[in-house]
Amino acid sequence: MSRVELKSKHYDPFDCSIEVTDVDNPARQPAQFTQTYSASGGVFRTPLWDVIPAGKTLVLEFVSVNQLTFDPSSTMRVILEVSDFPGVCPQDPTMRHVLPKPELITVSDSGVLNHVVSQFIRMYALEGQQLCLHLNRSGDTSSQGIDVHLAGYFVDSEAP
Repeated sequence: MSRVELKSKHYDPFDCSIEVTDVDNPARQPAQFTQTYSASGGVFRTPLWDVIPAGKTLVLEFVSVNQLTFDPSSTMRVILEVSDFPGVCPQDPTMRHVLPKPELITVSDSGVLNHVVSQFIRMYALEGQQLCLHLNRSGDTSSQGIDVHLAGYFVDSEAP
């Protein structure tokens, strides 16, 4: 069994090592998703990934969201949602996960800022479901770039 050491200013001085197991398990079919969106307005919702295919379950293990901004007073809340309606991100999703408050970091001396949040999670989307991104933004809500990165794996669903 291998171990990976995770270093984070948010968790020091605690031991953040986690066990890494089953990395060569053929039942886990690695999956990644990376997309850049241009969003405007205070509320932004969009489907992520394709609809989960028949016979599969998506196990999402990591999410990272990065939003460009020029307004140091802006705030952002990031929510991952699972919808039973393919292609639609409804007001009342089947499941909702609110990520921690994004950190605002300075990217350059020219006033470019980024809201950044990354988190290890365990979230499931079943066949036929749709994973959605939901952002609530305040401050400068003009058109801004949003980078989304997801990682996890698919497993075959068992027949009922």
